[in-house]
Amino acid sequence: MNWNSLQWRIAFPYTILIFVAITIVVVFASSMIGQEDIDLIVVTVLISGTFVSLLSVVLSFYIARRTDRAIRILADGASRIQSGELSHRVGTTFNDETSELALAFNNMADTISVTVETLSSERDMLSAVLNTMADGVISMDREGEITVFNETAGNLLNVVPSEAVGLRIAEVVRDFEIIQLAHRCSDTGSLMMSEVEVPEVRKSLSVTATPLGPRGERGVLLTIHDLTDVRQVETSRKEFVSNVSHELRSPIASIRAMVEVLEDGALNDAKTAWDFIGRINGEIERMTSMVNELLELSRIESGQEVVDIRPVNLHKVVKDTIFNLNQQSQGNIPNIELAFDNGIIVLGQENKLVQIFQNLLQNASKFTPLSGEIEVNANPVENGHIMVSVSDSGSGIPAEHIAHVFERFYKVDRSRRDKGTGLGLSIVKHLVQAHGGEVSVESVEGEGSTFYFTIPNA
Repeated sequence: MNWNSLQWRIAFPYTILIFVAITIVVVFASSMIGQEDIDLIVVTVLISGTFVSLLSVVLSFYIARRTDRAIRILADGASRIQSGELSHRVGTTFNDETSELALAFNNMADTISVTVETLSSERDMLSAVLNTMADGVISMDREGEITVFNETAGNLLNVVPSEAVGLRIAEVVRDFEIIQLAHRCSDTGSLMMSEVEVPEVRKSLSVTATPLGPRGERGVLLTIHDLTDVRQVETSRKEFVSNVSHELRSPIASIRAMVEVLEDGALNDAKTAWDFIGRINGEIERMTSMVNELLELSRIESGQEVVDIRPVNLHKVVKDTIFNLNQQSQGNIPNIELAFDNGIIVLGQENKLVQIFQNLLQNASKFTPLSGEIEVNANPVENGHIMVSVSDSGSGIPAEHIAHVFERFYKVDRSRRDKGTGLGLSIVKHLVQAHGGEVSVESVEGEGSTFYFTIPNA
């Protein structure tokens, strides 16, 4: 028998109270009446008391059982809600005050459910905001355990965000400087900033560590901004200025030297004077060509050069380009063969396509002997494009130069015989991309080169 049950805890006090009351009645009665009547009274009182006691126990057990059942139902409901069953509710069909308790319980459950839904919605919204931010965000508690790790931070640091949460910062981030920045911020409770180079991911990052709470009592918030593009632009700008200065310095120095010779008396010799003037004009034309190509390249890169897409006969474009090159060089170029049908129609701007072929064919002619050959071919490929190739039997490109041939001012041949600006192939690349295509090159030193580009098929 479980003497600690709710039934016994209710029934036992009532039983004791009744027996105490009976004893008092008997004692009082014995003092007021004679001995003869006492026995009868005692028996009557004892029988009545026993009956009342039994009735009290039965009623107590009944009441306690109903109350115990209600409490167990409420306890089970609380346990289920605690485990995540927020939709669970208890019945309210009790006929006593426990029904009010059940109703209050359900109201509390409704409030909890609404609160959890609100918090869940706000959490999802916060998560969406964090994952669409351009900057990386990492939050950690006082112990260095990560609580928030957005997708941008994962991309910048090459980490899977879902795998980072719950780990310490030192277990996730491999860059020692970032870890130290977070620890210093946590220790001092002060804002920390640093620019970090991360060789593993080849990125330049600006990292700000902000303490959470007074003196960082709640942890540290790291915000990471990608500076890679900015630094690349700065590097490109410096290289551009340096290249332009170098490329212009040479013809200017040449012009200055020839002018000085003319001033020193060469003007008196008509033949020498005209020779020098012709060279000066050549250098001026070279600088003018460079400036024009730079302006055009700038317009293309900035998006100011809009391509007017129309159906164009590719065979006609190449033939016109070859004719112009022969006119300019007075036929002093290798033989150029068209190895594709006349019926190929592409989508592009005709004069821009002429410019692409002119730069590619001039480049091929420059490094191919007159006895060599240049071949232009075109074939349909996947995704509705035409693959165009310009092949030559020239000197080829050394392997270490292939990755750089489309860069501005890059020249494979740095000797004086190469009088180009170093911008032609860069212009080709940007014009092809403006048409929605891609450009590439294959080359074997001593055997020749092949330049490829794609263009949409009509």
